[in-house]
Amino acid sequence: MNLKHPAQVAVKSLETDTHFPNSRYFQVHFEHLYELINELKAQLIAANHQIAQLQKQQTEENQPQKSSSPVSGLAPTMLKQQPARAKRRS
Repeated sequence: MNLKHPAQVAVKSLETDTHFPNSRYFQVHFEHLYELINELKAQLIAANHQIAQLQKQQTEENQPQKSSSPVSGLAPTMLKQQPARAKRRS
């Protein structure tokens, strides 16, 4: 006679029950989700870093070139000293 312990029967019935997956299924599923979330976080951090670099590069390219002119917007040739004109005496 083959008598089984009630705990063994309960475990066996859970393993063969097609209506409800066993706990290992959930463990594997959530481990996979956890790995995917971590990969997505890493990709998001990398993408944010690349965006920051591109914004910095774009800002540097769009800044006006620094001229040696003390007055911004004027070409250095416009700042040359004009010959002093003699004052008219009336």
